[in-house]
Amino acid sequence: MSYSIQTATETSKYSPNTIGSFGSLDDTIKVWDANGNVIKPGLADVIAELPSMGSLHADTSSYANYRVRSLDITQGEDGHLVMAQVGYSNEPVTTGKDSSDPQSTDIEQAGFCDVTQSNAGVLVDIWRVESQATPFACTNINGNITVPGSGPAEELRGVGNVDAGGEPISQLVNQRNISVSLTRDTSTDIAASWWANIEANTHKRNSAEFMGIGIGKVLFTGARVQQTFSTGLVNYSLNFVAEEYFHLRQRVDKNQTGRAYTQLVSGLAHASKVYVLQPFPIASTGWGGGTLLTNEELTLLNTVIAD
Repeated sequence: MSYSIQTATETSKYSPNTIGSFGSLDDTIKVWDANGNVIKPGLADVIAELPSMGSLHADTSSYANYRVRSLDITQGEDGHLVMAQVGYSNEPVTTGKDSSDPQSTDIEQAGFCDVTQSNAGVLVDIWRVESQATPFACTNINGNITVPGSGPAEELRGVGNVDAGGEPISQLVNQRNISVSLTRDTSTDIAASWWANIEANTHKRNSAEFMGIGIGKVLFTGARVQQTFSTGLVNYSLNFVAEEYFHLRQRVDKNQTGRAYTQLVSGLAHASKVYVLQPFPIASTGWGGGTLLTNEELTLLNTVIAD
């Protein structure tokens, strides 16, 4: 008996994602004979039309990492139609990677690069606010302040005194804690200058936009070895803190007893001089290009965050 096998495919997606976390999709493949013959699931002609277990999805542009992980074949009651349910899962390639071609799936493989974030509020001392009810005044948008000969501070001259007799109030400042996890081959994928770059940039603020956060708001707090693997690979964590007010702080002049000098304002005692302090300088270079992270790692992190 001669068959003329015809097929049609319908795709159903479940969290498809070809870059980060695992996703899945199902293809429903309909198989029939154009000559109207009754066909059976076991026929070699039918099986030949179906993808094999472990094979990649035919649409490599949209589902480059999807492989067949299940195959269920059923036949219609009249015997003329075979239905094949093909299940695919996204399994990104994780081997053969490095910092120039990173992956965010397997921490025990080279080239792993991923990020975790948490948000919290910290309480800081505030004596005076600006008229716009913000706790800090800055001379430019990046939170850099300087007074010649007196270090990174300037007097805050806002009219909003909020202290009581020189005692500050507590202001809640939003912070985002960012930890970047990297797995690298120390024999081939760690530049000689990398640890020197880490030391040079610790307690510095970002000089370029970093993971979508503006200049001067991200503070690099250092790095550490997170874990080592029997393969010789090492996982590191790079730690950052982002803050809405550029990590600025206030201080006041105090007497020998540790109390703030005060003056009367509308009959009430307030701190006489309030300064805004920037303890952390701007880094001299950006943190991409291999300084802390490669440009490819930064691109992957931005993608992960966007997901």
